[in-house]
Amino acid sequence: MRFLFPALVLLLLILLLAFAVFSENVIDPDAIAIRVSEASVMLKIVFFSGAVLFTAAGLPRQLVAFVCGYVFGLVPGVLISLCSAVLGCMLAFYLARKLLRNYIAERHARTVEVLDRLVRHDAFLKIIVLRIQPLGTNLLTNLCAGVSSIRPALFFPSTAIGYLPQMLVFALAGDGVRLADQSKILISAALMVLSFVLAYYLWLRHKKRAAS
Repeated sequence: MRFLFPALVLLLLILLLAFAVFSENVIDPDAIAIRVSEASVMLKIVFFSGAVLFTAAGLPRQLVAFVCGYVFGLVPGVLISLCSAVLGCMLAFYLARKLLRNYIAERHARTVEVLDRLVRHDAFLKIIVLRIQPLGTNLLTNLCAGVSSIRPALFFPSTAIGYLPQMLVFALAGDGVRLADQSKILISAALMVLSFVLAYYLWLRHKKRAAS
């Protein structure tokens, strides 16, 4: 049940943005597309850097995916938002590993212990299951992973795979709003609900296996 309310909030956000385009003409996709195509390389680098810092701070990566899907289209939007989210993860991870180890270990010792225990066996798959959850303390997970014994070569690829479904869902929604394509928005909403159900099922399965 803890997934239900946030899922409804995210779905409502997509529907409101779609309504703004279809009914009120609040957003002008053509104007945005022109601005992006005419933007300098430096401006695009600034945009990408801002997205990295946004996700590194633990703010919703789904919002980044939506904006990237809206501005750049589906495939570039997925790739740009996914790269920014993974780089944001890496930034928080190494910040914890190099500078904040003692601080985090003292204040979040229980979380670090749980994460260490989680990745002792089948770590790659378990991190994917953890990352596919659309909600949760993303920043805390990154920081605690930096303090834990997990290897970066395992953590980052599994994180990218776990992030991918949500980035695809929200980039598709953004692309649908940009093109005023109702079918893409409906598909995105259906995939979002499906991703919540899948995440909840995987969480229950992992909890059941941990209890046995």
